Amino acid sequence: MSTKPEPSAVATNAVRIVRDFDTNCATVWRAWTDPKIVSQWFGSDPAGSVLKATLDVQPGGIYSITFRDSSGQEHTASGQYRAVRHPRELSFTWTWKSEPDHQTLVTVLLEDREGGTRMTFEHSQLWAGSSHGYAEGWRSTFDKMARALAGLEMPHLEP
Repeated sequence: MSTKPEPSAVATNAVRIVRDFDTNCATVWRAWTDPKIVSQWFGSDPAGSVLKATLDVQPGGIYSITFRDSSGQEHTASGQYRAVRHPRELSFTWTWKSEPDHQTLVTVLLEDREGGTRMTFEHSQLWAGSSHGYAEGWRSTFDKMARALAGLEMPHLEP
């Protein structure tokens, strides 16, 4: 598993991360769409924890995830699913409870790679005045995701 820098094709108001995981696409998909698994990895603070994850993973469905960081501060992200193409593409709007007037967009693309899955992640339409450090936060979050995926014992499922 690795994080690779991406070429400058991404706008300055976006974060793009390409990450390889040592598991199949179906398992990475479940990590994004199963609230029990999301609860194992979501949130950038390595010592933080998810308090509640509600996901209605279908076009037009809504989600809400609340997590607490190690300082005790709670954060809630919510939005609506735009694209749900099992197990290859997921996109959804993103709004922080603390920044309700700023909606952004997350897109996750999954592709088979020898021995695993390549995830291309993009969080776009970011607001320059946000207090959230998106690039650092998502990288830390995906480190937690990799640890959660390593702990999952899922059978290989074909798309």
